[in-house]
Amino acid sequence: MDLNFCDICNESVPLADLSGGSARKIGERVICTSCESAMSHDELEGSLSGGAPVLDGAEPGVDGSAPSRAPAPVSGPFAAPPFASDPVATPPSLSVPAGAFSPPTESRGFRGGIFLIGLIAVASLVVTSVVTIELVDRITSLQVETRKDRARFANLLDSSQRNLAARVDDLDREQSASLSAGIDTIRVGQRSQAAKVEKKLKQIETKLAELSTLGGRLANLENQSREGQARVTRLSADLSQLNREVNKLMERWMEAIETGDVVTAADSEAAVDEVPEWMEHATRLSSPSAATRWNAVTALGDAKDEAVVPYLVGMLKDPDTFVRIATARILEDLGSLEAVPNLIEALTDTEVVVREVVITALRKITGENHRFDPAAPEAERSRRVKAWREWWKKNGV
Repeated sequence: MDLNFCDICNESVPLADLSGGSARKIGERVICTSCESAMSHDELEGSLSGGAPVLDGAEPGVDGSAPSRAPAPVSGPFAAPPFASDPVATPPSLSVPAGAFSPPTESRGFRGGIFLIGLIAVASLVVTSVVTIELVDRITSLQVETRKDRARFANLLDSSQRNLAARVDDLDREQSASLSAGIDTIRVGQRSQAAKVEKKLKQIETKLAELSTLGGRLANLENQSREGQARVTRLSADLSQLNREVNKLMERWMEAIETGDVVTAADSEAAVDEVPEWMEHATRLSSPSAATRWNAVTALGDAKDEAVVPYLVGMLKDPDTFVRIATARILEDLGSLEAVPNLIEALTDTEVVVREVVITALRKITGENHRFDPAAPEAERSRRVKAWREWWKKNGV
C-alpha cells in the first residue's frame, strides 16, 4: 500500500488526486492539490507577465516548452533565488543583465566598487541557492525514507492485525468447542445426579412411611405402657392399702387376744371390705385426658391422706407438665418421706418449672438443700442430683 505525502506541506496526497491530475508527482517529489493551485505555472507566469528577464543559460524544456523565466527582482538589481521546493527548478547559472549595474559617471573607482559589491551579492545568492537546493534534496530523501518506513510499518501493522484477528478467531472456535464439551459433560453429570437423587428420595419416602407406621405402633405401645404403669401403680397402691388393712386386723386380733375380746369373721370381712372414698379418684389417674388426670390428682390431694402417696408418685412422670406440677405440690403438702425417692428422680425433669416445684417439696419434706439450682447447666444439676441420691441412700427410711 503506497502512501504519498506532499513535499511542501507534508500532507497526505490521495491517489485519486494524482490520477485525476489535480496533484502532481515529478520524480520522487509530490505536490498536493492545494500547493499545486498556489504554485501553478499559470499563476507564476501571470505574476511575471511584466517581462522579467530570462536567466542566462536557461535551456528550453524537454517537451519544447519555453525556457524558464527568472522571478521579478524584489528591488534594485538583486534578484531573489528560485523557489526552493519547486521540483522543476534547477540551479540556474545566474548572469547579470546588461545595464543592470550601470556605474555612475562620476568616477571609475566608484564604478568598480559598485561592481564588486554586486558580484559579491550575486555570489552570495548563488551559494545560498546551492545550499538550499542541497537541503531540499536532503529533506526530500528523508521524506522518501520516512514514507517507505511508514509504508513498511503500515504493512507490518496490517499483517499483524490480520494474524491477530485470525488467532482470535481460532481461540474463539477452540473456546466454543471446549465450552460446548464442558456443558455437555455437566449436563450428563446433572442428569446422572438427578437420577440418583430421585432414587434416594424414593428410598427416603419408603423409610418415612415405615417410620410413620412404626411411630403409630410406638404411640400405641406408649399408651399401653402408660396404662400398664397406671395399673401397676393402682395395684401397688391396692396392695399397700391391703397390707395396711391386714396390719390393722392383725393389731386388732392381737389386742383381742390380749384383752380376751373375740373378733368374729363378720367383723374381719367388714374391715377388709372397707374402701376409702378417694379410691374412685385414683381410678381416673390413667385417663387419656390430661384434664381428667389433673382433677384426679387434685382430688387425691384434697383427701389429706398419706395413703394416696403410692398413687401420686407415679404421676411425677406424667406426659403433661401441669399434672407433674400439681403432683409435686400435693406431695409437698402431704409431707410424706415415702415420696422422697420419686421426688429426687423428678429433679431430672426436662422442664425447669417442674424442677423448681420438686426441689421446693424436697427442701420442705427433708429440710435438706444440697444447693440444687433448677436453672443451672445440666452437668451441674447432675452433680447435685447425685448428692441427693447419696444422701437418701445414707439417711433414707
